Amino acid sequence: MRKKMKKSLALVTCLLLTMAATACSGSQKPQTVAENGGTKEQGDSQSGEVLDTSDKNEFVYVSGVEPTTMDVHLCTDANTSRILLQVHETLYKRNENAEVVPLLAESAEESEDGMSWNIKLKEGIKFHDGQPFNAEAVKYSFDRLVAPETGSAKASALSNVESIEVLSDYEVKFNLKGRDLVFLASLTNYSTAIMSPAACEEYGLSDYSNHPSGTGPLKMESWDPGIDMVLVKNENYWGEEPTVDRLIVKAIAEDSSRVMMIKTGDADVVAGVPPTLVPDLQQDSNVDMVIKPGYRTIFIGMNNGVEPFNNPKVREAVNYAINKKSIIDNVLHGLANYPSGGFESPAIQYALTDLDPHEQDIEKAKELLEEAGYPDGFQTEIMTPEGRYPMDRQVAEVVQGMLAEVGIKAEVKVSDWGAYQEALTAKNTKMFLLGKGSSTGDPEFDFLMHGITGGGQNHYQFSNSKVDELIGGLSEAQNLEDRADMLGQVQEIWNDECVIAPLYYENQFYAVRKNVSGLNVYPNELADLAWLTRN
Repeated sequence: MRKKMKKSLALVTCLLLTMAATACSGSQKPQTVAENGGTKEQGDSQSGEVLDTSDKNEFVYVSGVEPTTMDVHLCTDANTSRILLQVHETLYKRNENAEVVPLLAESAEESEDGMSWNIKLKEGIKFHDGQPFNAEAVKYSFDRLVAPETGSAKASALSNVESIEVLSDYEVKFNLKGRDLVFLASLTNYSTAIMSPAACEEYGLSDYSNHPSGTGPLKMESWDPGIDMVLVKNENYWGEEPTVDRLIVKAIAEDSSRVMMIKTGDADVVAGVPPTLVPDLQQDSNVDMVIKPGYRTIFIGMNNGVEPFNNPKVREAVNYAINKKSIIDNVLHGLANYPSGGFESPAIQYALTDLDPHEQDIEKAKELLEEAGYPDGFQTEIMTPEGRYPMDRQVAEVVQGMLAEVGIKAEVKVSDWGAYQEALTAKNTKMFLLGKGSSTGDPEFDFLMHGITGGGQNHYQFSNSKVDELIGGLSEAQNLEDRADMLGQVQEIWNDECVIAPLYYENQFYAVRKNVSGLNVYPNELADLAWLTRN
């Protein structure tokens, strides 16, 4: 059956309904649901006292886990990149409408044969260390990303780039191995942000993270791991002047503790609000909820390289054992979107939307386990972080109970985010709860990381020659329709092979003090934090 393609971000899932809120900068204010069913804006007069602060330009941002690095090329998660990109910037970015627009770039021109791109850069920009941003800096950053000694898990972001030439101080040429119909979108990926060559050389891979130097609106003043990170205003920022003088970044793993901080005024912005606590915050007269769709899929990953998950029947049984709708309704209070079976969220271009979701079928799961040689089930473990995704540990525990119904006895192992990432990288996992976003909003980069043999984030040890052939052949696509068909075939293979068990497509939940405006949230889970203002 011919699969339906999502070629527009307009058809985003409908569960948000009137509860959806938009966050804007400048004079526009984020909206939330009012008690009468309408919308209200941040800063609207509401009953209840709004706490004052002694410094109108100092803000506290809290999330469930702290950043793991400030080195662009060593970053592998959206939570870290959200902070990292307050300090560094990319050549292009996706705006709130998911359109690719210039950031550090001025313009771009594709060659007639499609095998190269000339990009002109904005002039007069300086890194935080005072060094000039120019074509040499761009080439240095991109070369460092792919250098073997860097060891970046994101190096394949440039797998189609043959070489980079400096044409002038402010013009750089990308020579490609094959035509790339969405090349500029690939330059929105946080791994392609530009770092100061001088800082990279001075501090090296081991210490750059403590002395990051980008071109962004904020710069790092201090970082005390486990306590906080302090970002301060870049007084020489090239763009719109930041309104934040000081941003304190904190990590609080406990969901209820984060929520209490926003209620008491000890935090100004909280990311990753658990859905169970959203209704309470919506009733708080001092807090606004910002709820936006995103690119992230939450799933149970399985290590295809170890028994019993090297057997596709076992992976299929796991899919049939899980009641996704029950997780969404009972754990997430309906504030997530049902998986259509795919690895890609429907918010992403070219995501298939009518794959088999493997709805719960206990008897089918038991039959598959018996066919696979496990009539009595087996013992395993599920690794999960806590605080990285809303209700992550609780979701893992619910999945544990569902697997037990078919004889799979899974021990839930909770790990802090840093150790969890290390275990994934080392492939020291059997089953794991994980989320996959999309830094570019296009499936190609996602499958370069997760899907091809040896991909930097192929934690599943999945290897399929057809998938490798399709992803590797995207540069030969003559038009976007052919390219979409190839990406569709990849998604079908993943679904047929049950590489993962998709659970739900995540929405983004931010709680913001009502007297704070200027939060800008993007589909790829990035957010502008440098232009917050206090009313």
